[in-house]
Amino acid sequence: MVKEDLQIRRAARADAKLISGLSQVTFFETFHETCTPEDMQEFIKNFFNEKQVYEELQDPNDFYFIAVIDGVAAGYIRMKEA
Repeated sequence: MVKEDLQIRRAARADAKLISGLSQVTFFETFHETCTPEDMQEFIKNFFNEKQVYEELQDPNDFYFIAVIDGVAAGYIRMKEA
């Protein structure tokens, strides 16, 4: 049995690049069969770019948490308080 070290931490503004990259990969893997390649690239460009994520991280009602396994970011979750 392999023991993995799982940590979950709240994202900081400095994590914008990391979250942007994770977002692009996970969104593409999840939805690439549901739209054209052009639409996919446009959506990723507009919503998962580093600047957009950085702005969201500044919103006190926007919460990002990053899952880290054995020191490597494995995913994230975003929750927005209405």
